[in-house]
Amino acid sequence: MKLNSPSLPMKSDEELWRLSRDGDREAFRRIVERYQSLVCSLAYSACGDFSGSEDLAQETFVTAWRKIGELREPGKLRAWLCGIVCNLAANSVRRTLRRGGEPEPLETAAEPSSPTHDPAAEAVRHDEEILLWRTLGGMPEIYREPLILFYLAGG
Repeated sequence: MKLNSPSLPMKSDEELWRLSRDGDREAFRRIVERYQSLVCSLAYSACGDFSGSEDLAQETFVTAWRKIGELREPGKLRAWLCGIVCNLAANSVRRTLRRGGEPEPLETAAEPSSPTHDPAAEAVRHDEEILLWRTLGGMPEIYREPLILFYLAGG
């Protein structure tokens, strides 16, 4: 079903918030559809991992559903969701650092090197990835997020 179909007219963020606050799951589903791409992109920007960003985005919307009544300015729904994903990402980074960093992926720990495996090429790819994320991490957030969003959108 399309959001802008005649049977479901486009509703403002304020209307969707009010309906969601009153327990309307369909209205909240429409909020998720409206902001899913933005929240997922911000989550990816924060963690640099597709799987982790999906989890972070899902956690963002679960948190938003639970705390929908706490939003004081419904017109700022978009900013509120962005704040939730940023706070959850920061909390995740702090948890990871307290635990000693990211664990080594099981695939890399368990797989023996194959004869067609090119360690030099893999090392270069790994170094490039580290350099990319280090460079992005050093950029001010105001520039980093739009850049990542642009390239994630295929620009």
